[in-house]
Amino acid sequence: MLKSLKDLMGKNASSDKVSERDYAILEFDKRSEGWNLEKIQDYIRGNINNEPLSDIGMASILIRFIERRKDEKKLPSGRRREFESIDRPERTKKGFDIVILMANQSMLSTDTIPLIKAFLDTYLDIIQHLDKVLSQTYESKLKAAYKAAELNALAKSQFRRELNLKYDN
Repeated sequence: MLKSLKDLMGKNASSDKVSERDYAILEFDKRSEGWNLEKIQDYIRGNINNEPLSDIGMASILIRFIERRKDEKKLPSGRRREFESIDRPERTKKGFDIVILMANQSMLSTDTIPLIKAFLDTYLDIIQHLDKVLSQTYESKLKAAYKAAELNALAKSQFRRELNLKYDN
């Protein structure tokens, strides 16, 4: 997973050096490995006492959604993503709702925002299928959430820069 993590985070995959952020993401992934979607949703809502919500945790969950593959004979590729068109629509909708909840969290960093975009790119076919079959609007909801998260993270970054300029002089 580490090589793919570096690719997603825009890092040089040939580098053996692991940043503190990468290490923290991997550690969170180990702690949350057995979580189902309900537990992930509780985490995003801040309802897990021993695991406070963090940008690292959200990045780890997004990577899980984007990266994990399991063997699945029912699919033409023989591999399945976290969400597929053969899944119950309720399960897929819950996963998409989790990503929308994440995108609305103010603590998302500019390092995590590209993972939301990667999620959209990875699951565009499933999003469009769900929208078509169930008359849903997840494509527009997810894109709007991504744009809002991006603007929020950039505004937060700009605010920090201005504070540093103002008080570091």
